[in-house]
Amino acid sequence: MGDASQELSPEQAKQFPQPTVKQYLEYLANRLVVKFRPRENPRDPKDVFELTLSVKMTYDEVAQRVGEAINWDPMKLRFLSHRVQPEGPFNEIRRTPGLTLEQMLVPATQYQGSTSVIGQSLVARCGPFTTHLLGDAAAAAAVTDTLYYEKLDMSILELENKLARQVVWMNAHRQEEVRRRRA
Repeated sequence: MGDASQELSPEQAKQFPQPTVKQYLEYLANRLVVKFRPRENPRDPKDVFELTLSVKMTYDEVAQRVGEAINWDPMKLRFLSHRVQPEGPFNEIRRTPGLTLEQMLVPATQYQGSTSVIGQSLVARCGPFTTHLLGDAAAAAAVTDTLYYEKLDMSILELENKLARQVVWMNAHRQEEVRRRRA
């Protein structure tokens, strides 16, 4: 019988992504099946896929996994939150250091001081009686399990660092002649 604190070989570590019992239990507690839909055609079932991810994964880790699933450069992916009513893509999720999947899944209308995503996902999975049992506020606080992705032509870093500027040309009488929007 082997020692419980024994280190795994590199080959074994590749076989078991969570090599210790503690890491495995943490993975089980934080895993969530997330649906990904393309922004361009969100209702097309052939482009919808699911990934089992940890709610503690960062934006970059999620992008890496989605990029592998759709065979696209992860730095050229942008995510959007899910709007429940009417259903569809909502706000673009800005890539920031430390942003986790847990934070990405909380609806933009989420109020401050709510429960964690794990607790919210349990509320979301209660079914059609959630509103009846817990009230409208708890049902509204339920986390979504859907994210939208957009394939970009440029890096997300380059896109987010561009600033939109509005240029207005005025004539001698201070009347607006031309209005242009430049990035």
